Amino acid sequence: MKSGDTTLHLFNYYFTSHPKDLTPLNVKELSKSIQGLKYVYNDILVTAVPIIKPGDTLKYTQIDPQKISSLTIIDKLALLKQAIAPIYAHATTRNFEMPALKTLEYNLIIKQGKQYFKISQPVLVVYNLICNNMIYFPNQFKDGILTASDKYSKGYNMGDFKEIADETKNAFIWKELENRTYLSETVRNNPFNLKIFSYWEFLNADVESIKLNPAVLKQYHPGLGSFDLLPKVGIVNCTMDYYLTGKILFNQKSRFKIMTVNGKTPQSFGKLYQPERSNEIKAVE
Repeated sequence: MKSGDTTLHLFNYYFTSHPKDLTPLNVKELSKSIQGLKYVYNDILVTAVPIIKPGDTLKYTQIDPQKISSLTIIDKLALLKQAIAPIYAHATTRNFEMPALKTLEYNLIIKQGKQYFKISQPVLVVYNLICNNMIYFPNQFKDGILTASDKYSKGYNMGDFKEIADETKNAFIWKELENRTYLSETVRNNPFNLKIFSYWEFLNADVESIKLNPAVLKQYHPGLGSFDLLPKVGIVNCTMDYYLTGKILFNQKSRFKIMTVNGKTPQSFGKLYQPERSNEIKAVE
């Protein structure tokens, strides 16, 4: 993806055992998902985004294949388990200190043919669960729980929340609205010509503390910012406001133009898209 002098690459690891349809959130079944892919009831999405500063490009170094075994490699099952533990906590509890659904702890290795390349830039990794929940506002919106359904979801923006706060004149309401990921809109008019769901992170005032220790991410620190989801594929666009501009912004429109999805233009991908083939989709550039 490109916007002016800024480029972005998204890598999605999408775990599903329901190739075509989304399912309602089921925390009992969610806890079983750590046993393997065939036990995954709700879709689990892990998105990795190298942080490429404006004016820079993706940088990587080639790795000798014989040295791969000396690295600590996380396989698919381990990655699934890493994601489910914090997602389960967010699905079942709501406290001020919650386990982070985002991290800068991992590096990313790309395999092209028989060659391996290690990304040189820091990589933001974010965990999400995708479902078609029907829960009353605002409890259908939780960090890491993305409801992707026209039938069960209404879009919200910051103006809506200011209006709610003004009407209720209750400071506690604002606290209840914070620390959730909200749907902003469903978009059909896009390069894919497919239904895309747009979300944004509403973080609390402690989000500013990332500037004190940017290497260790807390849950109230920035993640993808505002982002677009194509169900059964993954995140296909995002703003990454803080990591690219140093600004903490809410409910933004993405300024990036999608160039390719697995080497195909968005238009071509949209025509070929089949949810049951979503495990073949790994990269958006």
